[in-house]
Amino acid sequence: MKPESPNPTMKDVAREAGVALGTVSKVVNGIPVGDSYRIRVENAINKLGYQVNSYAQGLRADKTHTVVFLIPNTTEPFYASLTYHVNLVLLRQGDTGCCSAAPTMIQIWNRNISRWHSRTRLTASSG
Repeated sequence: MKPESPNPTMKDVAREAGVALGTVSKVVNGIPVGDSYRIRVENAINKLGYQVNSYAQGLRADKTHTVVFLIPNTTEPFYASLTYHVNLVLLRQGDTGCCSAAPTMIQIWNRNISRWHSRTRLTASSG
């Protein structure tokens, strides 16, 4: 028998619960299913320790819920406080923040622009 994966997938949950993959998807995404199916899926999720991969969900939905922002440095109290408070707001909204201290932001921008998806929200502050 194959050993349990340290990172179980939705397929693993479906197999454990004895349901279709689509049923697991519906339960995970909060779409109504019959109570018996929901309970079986939830029990399998708990037994296997399945966790939703929010990054994969974001790629599939074309929304990563990630905000990238650049600041000149993290040593000045203003920028440290700004970063902290921006991340608090993002967490409350269910988003993720990615902050980079970039003394030469233009160089960083030019190097990374091709990597960033065109729909990524980007806020830059100059110091």
